[in-house]
Amino acid sequence: MTVAARSTPSARAALFASRLPELEQMARRILRGGWRAPLLDGQLKTALEQAAYERLLRATGSFLTELPLSQLRYGHESCEHLLPSPAMWTKAARVAKRLGLEFGAVLPPTYASREPEVLATLERLDALASELGRPIEVTAADWGTVALVREWEGLVPSLGRIMNRMKRFERWSRERPQANISGLAGLIGLRGLDRPESSTQEDPIQGDEPQGELNSDEIIGAQVAMFQRSPLDSEATHALGADAGVARHEYDPVPQGVAPPSGQGALMPVAVHAPWTYVTQGRRCVTRTLIEGPGVRHAAPCAASCRSHLVLSDYREEKNGPLSMEALVQKGNAVYMENTRFLRLLPPALRERALWVVTPLL
Repeated sequence: MTVAARSTPSARAALFASRLPELEQMARRILRGGWRAPLLDGQLKTALEQAAYERLLRATGSFLTELPLSQLRYGHESCEHLLPSPAMWTKAARVAKRLGLEFGAVLPPTYASREPEVLATLERLDALASELGRPIEVTAADWGTVALVREWEGLVPSLGRIMNRMKRFERWSRERPQANISGLAGLIGLRGLDRPESSTQEDPIQGDEPQGELNSDEIIGAQVAMFQRSPLDSEATHALGADAGVARHEYDPVPQGVAPPSGQGALMPVAVHAPWTYVTQGRRCVTRTLIEGPGVRHAAPCAASCRSHLVLSDYREEKNGPLSMEALVQKGNAVYMENTRFLRLLPPALRERALWVVTPLL
């Protein structure tokens, strides 16, 4: 099933990577030969990346191949150790200019210990915006970074996919909440999630004992419907975003699908990532621990072993049976999964006006 029969004028494509030479090489190949040209070549062509890219093209049919490459994105979204230097930001912006593409910057979460480097980055990006003669879109991973970005006249913040805190993993409860956890259920809003509205059972939130069994498929279906709504598509987020001058919201295709944005969200520019969905991240880097040993100090300078190593995890859960994903991929301190199976679940209102961000795990 294809994502769409043909592209629309509002849909565009971007290319995002954290290594500049490879990013430039991939962009040149696409601009010269289109999206059907091999994305990766030589040492860059891993079986994992190539298979994901080919499945992406099959899943999107002619949709992606008809979209013009319009933006080059550089930076790192999850690890503060891989924040590029001011000199590398300059090189990346000039590569984008030579290729006739917009330049976008991607920043990881801002921690207090790294704020001086982030401020130096924003100062350099603001100067580059003057050099390019246009604002630079800066994709942030937290509201603190958004607040810093808005202080610079030449920079425009976007809410990155890490800020879109949707359920991202194919793991569902097959049992209804029990009466003795009613306080917790009420606190986190589970009322109605464990069963359809048409159910005639007593409400466990009120402390009554549940009567009989509920079909586990109905329980899962109710959860899926609840978790389709993006937290970015809320009045509170729209108000904060408007005050900060936010330019775009980012989405990942997720197993439960995404509800069509409503209200102001239906008008907000969006980006969609493929073929990898961000799942989670931690301050402690699994890749670094495996390479450098369990005694590594994660606050210490990093050798960036994630640039040459991926960790694959074939996930299974005995209680719910095997999941449909083939593997989780650990890239540095973040975990990703291939999302080409979920593209058909994107609502047309989202996919047909999105900036499609193709992101290899380089």
